[in-house]
Order: sequence, then C-alpha cells, then structure tokens
Amino acid sequence: MKDSQELRRIRLFMANVNYLWTLFYALFVYMTILRVIREEQASSFLNGLNTMPRSPHQMLILSIVLSTALLLILIFGHRILQGNAGFAVYAAIELALALFILSVDNYDNTGILLIIAADWIVFDCDTEDKVIGMIVLLTCYVLARSPISIPGFVKIDSREYLQFYERGFQGVLMLLRSIIFSGTTMGFILYLVLAMRLAEKENERVRQLNIRLDTANEELRTANEKLEEYSRTVEKMSQTRERNRLAREIHDTLGHTLTGLISCMDACLTLIDDSKEDTKKILYKARDVARQGMVDVRRSVSALRPDALESLSLEEAVQRIMREMSETGGVRFFCEIDLEGLRFDDDEEDTIYRIVQESITNSVSHGKATEIYVGLKKAYGAVHIRICDNGTGCPDYKKGFGLVHMQERARLLGGSVCFDGNTGLDGGKGFAVHAEIPIRWGK
Repeated sequence: MKDSQELRRIRLFMANVNYLWTLFYALFVYMTILRVIREEQASSFLNGLNTMPRSPHQMLILSIVLSTALLLILIFGHRILQGNAGFAVYAAIELALALFILSVDNYDNTGILLIIAADWIVFDCDTEDKVIGMIVLLTCYVLARSPISIPGFVKIDSREYLQFYERGFQGVLMLLRSIIFSGTTMGFILYLVLAMRLAEKENERVRQLNIRLDTANEELRTANEKLEEYSRTVEKMSQTRERNRLAREIHDTLGHTLTGLISCMDACLTLIDDSKEDTKKILYKARDVARQGMVDVRRSVSALRPDALESLSLEEAVQRIMREMSETGGVRFFCEIDLEGLRFDDDEEDTIYRIVQESITNSVSHGKATEIYVGLKKAYGAVHIRICDNGTGCPDYKKGFGLVHMQERARLLGGSVCFDGNTGLDGGKGFAVHAEIPIRWGK
C-alpha cells in the first residue's frame, strides 16, 4: 500500500508519544527501585515478585538506547530499505528492538507493537511478505499481553512498583498509563480506517485509469482502423496519380514526336517528286525526331524528367521544341521569353515545359497552324504562359487527354490553365492557351 502524508503524521505521533512513555516508565522504575533501597524495603519488594528484576541502571540505559534506535528506524527506515529483501531486514530489526524494549520495560508498553504494525502496512513490498510479518507480530503481541510468565523473561506488573506511593499518585500514574495505551490503540484503529480509505481511493483511481486506458485503447484501435483505411486509400490514389503521371509523360512525348513525324511525312510527300535532296534532309530530321522521342519515352516510363530538361535550361528546352517543329513542320514561331531572376524546381520546369510542348503539338496536329506565338513572362512570383496560333481554332472544343493533363499539372502546383478556341494569333481565328504557374523561388 502507498504511504501518505496523513498516515505518516499519525504514525510518527504515536511513535513519539510511546517513545516518551517508554523513557518515563524506565525512569519511574529506576527511581522506584532507588526509593525501595533507600527506605530499606527491598526484602518485602522482592518477596512479592516471581522473578528477579533487572538492574535499574541497566534498565534505564537500555531503554534510552533501544527506544531511540527504534524511533530513528521508524523515521528514516523507509528511505534506506526497500523491496521484499529490504522489508525482511527492516521487519527483523524493528521487531527485535521492540521485543528488547518490552523485555527491559517488563512488557508494560505493548503499544510499540501496534506502531510497528502501522509501519509495516505502508512498506513498499509484496502483500505475502507483509502477511507473514503480521502473523509473527500478532503472536508476539498476544504473548506480551498475556498474564502468563514465560521462563527466562522478566515480566513484572507495574502495580508492584506503585505500592510504594500514595494512592493519589498511583491513580494518576495508572490513568496516564491507560490513556497512553488506549490512545495508541485508538490511534492504530484510526490509522487503519484512514489507510483503508486511502486504499479505496487508490483502487478507485486505478479503476478510473483502467477505464480511461480501455477507452484510449478503443479510440486507438478505431483510429488505427481509420489509418489503415486511409493508408489503403492513399496507396490507391498514389497508384492512380502515378499512372496518370506516366500517361501524361507518354502522351506528351509521343504526341509531340508523332506530330513532328506526321509533319515530316507530309513535307516528304510534297517534295518527293520535285526534290529528292530536300526530301532526304526532311527524312533525316524525321529520324532524329523519332530517336529523340524514343529516348523521351524511355525516360518517362522510368519516371525521369524530359530529356531536354536533363541537359538544357527551361528556356533552351522551349527553344529546342520550336526549332524542331519549325524544321520538320515548316511552322513559323514568334517567341517572347523573360524568366530572368526565377529559380525553378524540377516539378515547376516539367510542368511549364509540358504545357508549352502540348500546346505547340495541338496547334500543329489539330489546328493546322503555320504561325505560333509562345510567351513566357514573369510577374509577381509566377510564370505567365501564353501560346496562340493562326490555325483553324475550335469554338466547341472538348477537353481531351492532353488538355486535361495540362490543367492537372498546373493544379498540382497551385496554378491554372484556361483555353480559348475562338481567338488566336493577333486576335484572329485560332486557338489560345493561357496558364499561370506560381514559382516557389520567384521574384
């Protein structure tokens, strides 16, 4: 059982009162024997005893030494000895001192054993060890209170010493003795009641903690189930995002490559009858575009960046797209790029590059454009993209795979993409793409 401040105060109060009573009783016996000797009544005193009393000097000294040692152990013993092994040593020392004190004081103050019992109740050890100690202590208490004389032990009734005093003094001393013993007994009972109440409170606290622990475990189990469900959902979403990302990469790469090849083939069909040399040049270009497209596809499937951005800056990569399309498809480009002071992360460069690439590819393959304007300008920490052509336009356009993925890419970065199928280059007929991409390190 756990000790408390209230229990400790009661225990120490009883210990101090009994300590003072033990010293007083030893002094009383010492003074009485000296009085008997001085009044030459030793013969009548000894004739009324069954056993020879101890030496008064020895009794007084032993009472002082043993009582002081027991009081110090009651005060400081819990701090020195702990656990089951500590309790065995602690209990043996306390019980031995108590029995020596009782033997010296003619077994008059048995309240010492009640104080020891109170001390053992709150010792930090197993209950089984306490039960064994209490059985031994109860046996000693019963024998000490018994009127039976045990051979080898001096047991003299205090009334044998009181007969040499007046009746008034005898009454006062007996009353004081009764008060000390009854007070110790009542204090021990109060101590037990308080200990039981504290034990009940501790049990209730433990019960409440167990309830809270069970509730927390249930909440934790529910949260764990939700977390597992969320983990499965996130995994599925991650798989879906990864599939979409790879699909965008492949679509953008293949779309751009195939558009270039189609333009080359159209040019070859036009020139093959008039100029074989020009046709061969265009076929060489087509071969280079196909090879580059194959490299980009392999890198996309391997979840790598576009090949152009691996070795070139964003501006250089965009210039390369326009140059290739101009050479293979005969498209004329108008370009305005102002990205000075901007630093791009990989995902930002990828998104801007793919929007430009997909827009040019759509202008050539769907809009049949011959002129395309590409503008990349910085403004308030963002890149503003405008791509418009002089193609056929598309007032009733429907978002296909490419347009949807352009918007998805921009949205992942907190940006936006919008389309205009009515107005193109210089306000004329055609198609326009407007995008805004926030840049983390923009100015």
